[in-house]
Amino acid sequence: MIWSGSSSMKITEIWIWDWKTGELKLNLYGSYRGGGTVRSFTILSEQRILIPMVTGGVTDPGADLLAIFDCSTGDPTRRTYQQAYETSARAVFHLPQIARTATYARIDLYGNPYSSHGPPEEPEVPFVYDRNSRLLVFEIAVLVSGRCAWNHYMMFISAETLECHSKHNDVPVTKTIGWADWAIETRIITGHRMIYSAHISHM
Repeated sequence: MIWSGSSSMKITEIWIWDWKTGELKLNLYGSYRGGGTVRSFTILSEQRILIPMVTGGVTDPGADLLAIFDCSTGDPTRRTYQQAYETSARAVFHLPQIARTATYARIDLYGNPYSSHGPPEEPEVPFVYDRNSRLLVFEIAVLVSGRCAWNHYMMFISAETLECHSKHNDVPVTKTIGWADWAIETRIITGHRMIYSAHISHM
């Protein structure tokens, strides 16, 4: 992911390549003022990438979601985040609807950015963790316009849960998962804000 521009017009862009062939699989971009807001991502599996986004689409104002893209069949055409989720997302997880006077302003994902790994070289290592057992943590910032105040929430969910809900037949149709269908498998802490730090698990 590449960041550019000033704080008022921050643009992010994501490229996904097949490192063996050099083939471009996915190219998405956007900014706070158009095309959707994206600040983080994670690789769920060898072929799937998870991108939390605030799109604010015309047909779905303030759309706030987690989108999963399948890079094995990805379209390398450069598109905005909003265009991509509307046309080629493998699955879309909607977040809870909030009051009309409030808007989702930011969704940040904290977690190991990669999913694949090999077995440890040291024979004394007792086990290797299951990559699907990774716990993903999202910081959600909500702007309450009436009070000009910010509310912060932390949401926890396992990578395995997202994978299970997004599986379906190999039909080129986006699977939409409403909040009511996956909320019970998440945990949300209110009034908490993540402290930023620089380490390999923060993207």
